[in-house]
Amino acid sequence: MKYGAKIIAGIARLAAAVLKAGVTLERRCDRHRSARISVPVFTEPDETVYFVDGYHGGITFWNWIIIPGGGTWKVYNWPVVAESILERLNDCPSLAAAFEIDAHTFSVMAVEMPEAVKILRQTLAGGRLELVNGTYAQPLAGMLDGESYIRHFYFGRQTIRDVLGIDVQTFAAQEPSFFPQLPQILDSFGYQLVILRTHWAPFGADPPLQANLFWWEAPDGSRIRAVPRYPFMHYGDRAPAAGSAENNHSPEKVSMHYGPDDPACFMGAHLRPEGFSEYDSRGLQHFKKLAYDHSLKRPLLTRFEDFNVLSGAPLKGLCRLATSGEVRFVTPGKYLESLSAGREPAFPSVEAVFDSDDFPSYYPYGLMGDVPLRATQHAAARLLEAERLDALAFMNCGEGIAKAVELEEAWKSLLQSQHHDLHLCSPWYSLSHDMPMGEVAGKLAAASADKAREITASSLAAITGARLLDEGEAIPEKGGCVVFNSLPYRRCETITVPLAGSLKAAVARKFFVEGIETAAQIVRRENGSHLICVLDLPPFAGKTITCGMEEGTSSEDRSHPIKVEEEVVLTNRYYHARLSLEGELLLEEKAEGHTVKGGYLTVFSAGRMYDSRRQKSVLYKLSSGSVADIYSLRGRVGDIDFQEEIIFYRVLPRVEVTVALDCREGLNFGPQKEESSTGRAYYMQNEKKLNLNFNFSPAAAVLTGGTFVVEQRKIVDFNAFGFVSPAGGSKKGWSLLRPGSFGCRWKAEQGLLQTVLAWAPGEWLYASDDSIRAGGSRYTKLKGKHTYRCALHYSPTSAEELVKTSVSFAEPFLPGMVVQEQQQLKNCAASDFLTSSLPRPFITALFREEDGIYLRLCNYSSADKEVSFSDSNLLVRPVNMDLKASGEPGAELILPPGRIQTVQIIHEE
Repeated sequence: MKYGAKIIAGIARLAAAVLKAGVTLERRCDRHRSARISVPVFTEPDETVYFVDGYHGGITFWNWIIIPGGGTWKVYNWPVVAESILERLNDCPSLAAAFEIDAHTFSVMAVEMPEAVKILRQTLAGGRLELVNGTYAQPLAGMLDGESYIRHFYFGRQTIRDVLGIDVQTFAAQEPSFFPQLPQILDSFGYQLVILRTHWAPFGADPPLQANLFWWEAPDGSRIRAVPRYPFMHYGDRAPAAGSAENNHSPEKVSMHYGPDDPACFMGAHLRPEGFSEYDSRGLQHFKKLAYDHSLKRPLLTRFEDFNVLSGAPLKGLCRLATSGEVRFVTPGKYLESLSAGREPAFPSVEAVFDSDDFPSYYPYGLMGDVPLRATQHAAARLLEAERLDALAFMNCGEGIAKAVELEEAWKSLLQSQHHDLHLCSPWYSLSHDMPMGEVAGKLAAASADKAREITASSLAAITGARLLDEGEAIPEKGGCVVFNSLPYRRCETITVPLAGSLKAAVARKFFVEGIETAAQIVRRENGSHLICVLDLPPFAGKTITCGMEEGTSSEDRSHPIKVEEEVVLTNRYYHARLSLEGELLLEEKAEGHTVKGGYLTVFSAGRMYDSRRQKSVLYKLSSGSVADIYSLRGRVGDIDFQEEIIFYRVLPRVEVTVALDCREGLNFGPQKEESSTGRAYYMQNEKKLNLNFNFSPAAAVLTGGTFVVEQRKIVDFNAFGFVSPAGGSKKGWSLLRPGSFGCRWKAEQGLLQTVLAWAPGEWLYASDDSIRAGGSRYTKLKGKHTYRCALHYSPTSAEELVKTSVSFAEPFLPGMVVQEQQQLKNCAASDFLTSSLPRPFITALFREEDGIYLRLCNYSSADKEVSFSDSNLLVRPVNMDLKASGEPGAELILPPGRIQTVQIIHEE
């Protein structure tokens, strides 16, 4: 460590010691003041205010700032704040607290801070401290694939059980963490209670409900008991205007949108009762009156603060307050017990079902080009693929390829990369890693993806005899390739593989699929020649593509790329297409006449809006052949150079659009801090970010993918997962496919869908170059090249079809090479039970554990779905998400709409 870094580390430790002394002094004074209250005056239980004093944080982010090389959590957050809270519990038997710490933190503490873990275990045993949440790394709501959320709970609870010997029973969170399918997931893991309140809400909100306790239901009817946010509890310093319902699906009317507009309003994003000023006698009396006015008995006040003295943790004067009779401090579990013992039943009669519009997401889409988010989503897809192929290899070969510890380590690396701080604070410089937090997330995700690729390569070789192509590896001139469908359903998709050798040699080839000549095309790009073709592959099956050296069907006009001088007009069996010289696309489906128009870029910069159609651009024809017509548009939007590739396939109802941005100078663009308006923070102004734009007709309804759901959306700004389908209620329609989650703005009157690509603010609260001064950072500027891939696809708009189509687009066929001159792939007979033609729920995961093979299924449809292996010697045993048996083995299983079901595959003897 350099001399200067040692000085900074020493100063940090000294500052922590001073802060610890101050907290200790305040705690002792508070204990003495509370001792002078000789006779506590407690009110009747039904007239008492209950208080969960909660704290939030962990090693990720906190341990990587302030001190060069890391260690802030160990030097400051834990000893100064967390231990002081535990000491205060010992001082005052009337106190209780809740800790929201991720499981990853506990796994590190078990190794590096064993004494702290010992003290924590002892305190937990006393019953006045409760751990809540239970995830591995505290992800944000609605941002990830459903399997990632399940693994957060699976590995998180397992880790906490190993380190602390307890099972987490309550889900509560400071950050926005709620989505419609969460009750089903929590119930399957054995949770007993949810505190359905977001305690730090610049990035998401939740619906209010007038009840002490209610049943929160998931789409399948699963339910869990929940404490709601009361109607008089708001986000921000002001309540909504009179007469405006807070959950009326109008983001502009939610006061918490202030968020980090300025320091005065920033702290207003905490959860507060209306007119509430302080956690003191007067404030608690006011809270009690509000509850009484709303006919609420035993009302619960909750807070979850960071482990940080500067933000009011620990709260001062708690011992005195606890002995005053004004409030009863409880853990969430104890609060549930108090309701059971009182007039409020532990099994409430109130029920509620919420959709994603009730949990609006205000994630700052586009920050750092969404690189961290896209990296984690790519790694998740690769890891799920590796699991599937490992399980398939086990069924096919009788032995697994991956070790359980390898998959577990890959999952944990991925899950940590999904930690909310690494995304919300992505431009914040990590002193521990010498890079911004977003790049740390990317490296964690890359490590997971690399391990997944190793497992996939080994499994593919065992299943098919083929070798997975390395990244960027080209097919030799006299060679061929293998194409494998790693998804458990049939699909017709494109494959693109690089070809070695000269372009002249490449275009003089015939291509054969399993010995039958097929349409294929050579495309010349800046990085070489590529073969593209369209293949129809059954589930878990592959085909070989070989080539000859005589003139064949794969010819290409060698003068490409050529500049286009007039509007392009194309047609195939599905649609008519037009492409203007400015890059604006128009597609009209032949049967119904549904249209989509757009593909242009817009961005707000330096006080004005820019439109790529109004700036100079040049259109080139890149390739034309038996598979596709490919065009390239080169232009500028604002001060950003871009290149857009548009692919019109001849045999698919699809047009692919790839946008490559080139921010060579390091730019700020999009909405800036000073442009915030009352009730609408700048980071929510998606229409000003760099967007790809499309107009749909008809567009009466918008369907989007979510976490194990497909929903119709009504709000203007929303996040989607995998696709958006403004189908207008039609049975078929155009959809926008885009891998992972992404931010959108929808203008229904115009049928305009804007999908966010990038945003570069000059100021961002969660950005710092020195970990001390927050605000501006060199990493909020967008630099380098950023590529985004999407497609316009015409297909049925049923929920299952949309999910299947979007997943197929996001997960390309696997390319490989046949080894040892082998001309045929191995048969994959062990996968027969997965390739049944019977309609069945969507398979979201296939994985192997020590005791066998497991499937996870989700019924996205509106009707019951049957899981049947009656035509084989297999049985299915229902298990919960902890993989514990929840039913008896059988040949059939019925899943209601919305059900996420895990089953173990059992061979019948």
